[in-house]
Amino acid sequence: MDTLHLTINHSSHYTETRTACEQFTWHEQTYSSSGTYTYNYTNTDDCQSTDTLNLSINHGTHNSESQTACEQYTWNEQTYSTSGIYYYNYTNTDGCQSTDTIHLSINHGTHNTESQTACEQFVWHEQTYTTTGNYTFNYTNTDGCPSTDTLLLTINRESQFLLEVEACDAYWWHDSTYTASTSEPVHTEPNAVGCDSTTRLHLTLHHSDTTLETERACDTFRWNTSGRVYTATGSDSVLLINQWGCDSLCVLLLTVDSSTEVQQMVDGCGTVMWRDTLYRSDTVLTYHLRTTDGCDSIVSVHLRVHRPPTASMVLSRDHLSETELTLVATDVTDGWHTREWWIDGIVLDTSRSIVCEASMAADSLRLLLAVADSYCKDTTTKAIAVWHEELMVPNIFHPKADSRENSRFRAYGSNIHDFEITIYSRRGQRVFHSRDINEEWDGTLNGRPCPQGAYVYTISYTTPSSAGSPRKKNGTVLLVR
Repeated sequence: MDTLHLTINHSSHYTETRTACEQFTWHEQTYSSSGTYTYNYTNTDDCQSTDTLNLSINHGTHNSESQTACEQYTWNEQTYSTSGIYYYNYTNTDGCQSTDTIHLSINHGTHNTESQTACEQFVWHEQTYTTTGNYTFNYTNTDGCPSTDTLLLTINRESQFLLEVEACDAYWWHDSTYTASTSEPVHTEPNAVGCDSTTRLHLTLHHSDTTLETERACDTFRWNTSGRVYTATGSDSVLLINQWGCDSLCVLLLTVDSSTEVQQMVDGCGTVMWRDTLYRSDTVLTYHLRTTDGCDSIVSVHLRVHRPPTASMVLSRDHLSETELTLVATDVTDGWHTREWWIDGIVLDTSRSIVCEASMAADSLRLLLAVADSYCKDTTTKAIAVWHEELMVPNIFHPKADSRENSRFRAYGSNIHDFEITIYSRRGQRVFHSRDINEEWDGTLNGRPCPQGAYVYTISYTTPSSAGSPRKKNGTVLLVR
């Protein structure tokens, strides 16, 4: 007989309902949303078990708002007077911690105070005020807040005056000079309180007297008005006072003629013509005259006869040549004088020494020196010859040419001395020789025609400017047949 002792165990099945804020931890698992959750496990009896959670997750409230107010704002029973971000913490109806946020702008009314000082009246906010006092102006500013401006106003008054003046001739008043009576000038300047102070000038102007006396006397004059004695031409005055208390001026214009001696100088070059008489030497003439005013006058006329300078020059050479076209001319005239150098009719210079240059084509250079002192002048002229020493040699000739100049070979020139010419063939044979510059070569040797070709010549000669030293000229001439 068997006996069974049986124990039946049961699974566990628990169900719970929970409410939490934001999240809930159950069996080490965190839940953040509402729902039904299960948990499987083996219980202590080693049976498969399941627990069930009916979870409700509630959340905190987070509201945000923006508000603008004037001066202050009450929010959640709290009054705020400055702009800022404020928070309100509380537990909502779900029992969760909640926070509301307000972005608050506190605007303020405008309260400006200004002090003004004006003359007679002042316009403020389109209102005209004529008396001193404190005034207010209420308005809503640009932020929409009630505002009040305050004006502390002082009204000052203008002043007016009349200035009566009597003066002589002219009166200077505030940068202007008046020369006649007038009641029109007005001057305005700030008074003690900064307002216009207007002064009108009432001017009565009297004038000074001027008396002019013109007198003429011989040697001396006594003026009865002043008792003074004068011996020279001039002017004087005496200052008196007239009935208005202004100056009364008496002026003397005096001409005093004297018995004088006049020295007159008359200069001439070589002679002096005076009153139709010719004088050849220095002479002094004296005349006793009387002026139209009856005063004596002695005139001495000094006739001075000056001797003219003699123009003279020296030259650095007595002629010019094609190789020496310049010379130096020097003024050697005695005594003080001025000078002008003329070359071929043209003024060149005024220096004591000058350098003159002739043209290559000129035959002579005409030089004139003109000198003058204070009274006289003189000239001297020199013509300087230009020697032409050019030697010209043709480079081709044709014995059968129509003209003799082209059918013969010779040298040409002027002022050529000690002339000698030798002509050689290309082989060095002398075919012509002469000491006469006018002698011609006809292109033959011993009466026989020389062959066509180039021939070499050598020429030796002197000129006046070479000072006896021979000059050389070498070249070739082409003989054409």
